[in-house]
Amino acid sequence: MNRRTFLVATALLVFTGIAAMLWQQAGQEIEASACNTAELGLSGDAPLELWAIFSRDCARRYVEETPDEAPRLIVTLGFPSVLFEHLSKREALQVISGAMNEGDRGFFAQDSEILARLNALPRSPEIEKIEDFLQFLPPGDAPSQSPDSAWRLSVLPIWNDAKAAALFVQGCETVDCQASRTSCPGEVGLIDKLKLAQGDARLSDVAALCPISHEWILALRRAGIVDTLCTSTLQVNAAMNDIEILERGCFPEDMQLMSYDALSPNDAVMFLRERFARQALAEIDRPSLDYVANYFPSAAAYLLSGKIAE
Repeated sequence: MNRRTFLVATALLVFTGIAAMLWQQAGQEIEASACNTAELGLSGDAPLELWAIFSRDCARRYVEETPDEAPRLIVTLGFPSVLFEHLSKREALQVISGAMNEGDRGFFAQDSEILARLNALPRSPEIEKIEDFLQFLPPGDAPSQSPDSAWRLSVLPIWNDAKAAALFVQGCETVDCQASRTSCPGEVGLIDKLKLAQGDARLSDVAALCPISHEWILALRRAGIVDTLCTSTLQVNAAMNDIEILERGCFPEDMQLMSYDALSPNDAVMFLRERFARQALAEIDRPSLDYVANYFPSAAAYLLSGKIAE
């Protein structure tokens, strides 16, 4: 298989299909957003476009100031709570459910308001299912009690998180995880996830339970046993060529954005956030910033200027 021609359809790309609806509503008046740039630690001359990548409030301000780009920006920046300001509840939930089905936790990870926004909606099985999927977001923010249902255990992310893994094991004391077997290619059984959480199996062992495929990698992502802070576009294509890359996570320190063959603009955002969290923006190479410039030219130009290293 030609690795450059194998591309997968992802929910994050499908999201742009709602652009026509957003265009009609982009002019909607929205309460002015606060944007505390001092909290981000960037210099005062950093463009709003860069601040918008790291802050929900700055993203809202950016969208307000660039209404013609609102459809693309809301989806690309990954602040799903802002969708409710531009779409109907049903349309916003369709986008959010699409991300859940792809295991794209990175789409939610930076949005501190998404759970509050969901909690404010009338209760429904769909909303409760999404809330369960958003357990442990942001990553490492573990609940105090173990999940009490098979569904909540199935989507509990345990990637690189010992506390989450311990809670999963504890949850299996009340939920019959032994009865949940892996079903290829769409579902990771709780019994196999339990072996991983207990240290009785490696990720490679679980990944080898089914033939490698787009659907199987999505199942691994939904189960939260791989790093899901990148899109399925990036991860599925990378893993189809080298399954061992799942062991390393989305953005290893020794890899740049353009180390990957298939990307989405959302991956550019998530890559910048990962490097920002490690205070490594100055280490991003020129090809990666050239890709970022396709979607955020001012942010890329600022990073290329070298000011971030000052």
